Amino acid sequence: MKCPICLESDIISNCKVIFKYTEIKKQFEEKEREKKIRFTFVGYLIMDLLKKMQKALPLQKIGETLDYSTTTLQVHIRILIEQNMIAIDNEPTQTLKKEFYVITKKGDDFLQRIERFLSKQINTR
Repeated sequence: MKCPICLESDIISNCKVIFKYTEIKKQFEEKEREKKIRFTFVGYLIMDLLKKMQKALPLQKIGETLDYSTTTLQVHIRILIEQNMIAIDNEPTQTLKKEFYVITKKGDDFLQRIERFLSKQINTR
């Protein structure tokens, strides 16, 4: 479980926290559940590709680049859209009759947090 400071600061690591009152513990567990993000490696690859390309991409182009089937990608893209990590770009979608996807600010911030965390882990070894 994360301590209140880690929760507010979006620190990724976990702390050992001891609560005297169960009601307070329940409140923190609920808050932690709200802030947790379920994430897969394929989801990371999709977001990383969208960030690096810096433009909206259709499902077929994402599939060709990452070498995943469109069915697999559709499942992960739906989850990422629900989490507001990526979004459907309406402008090319309406013109070309295909859904184009773009990374959101929240998704970009999340990728930066992962990259900072990984660079810290690499530098400490």
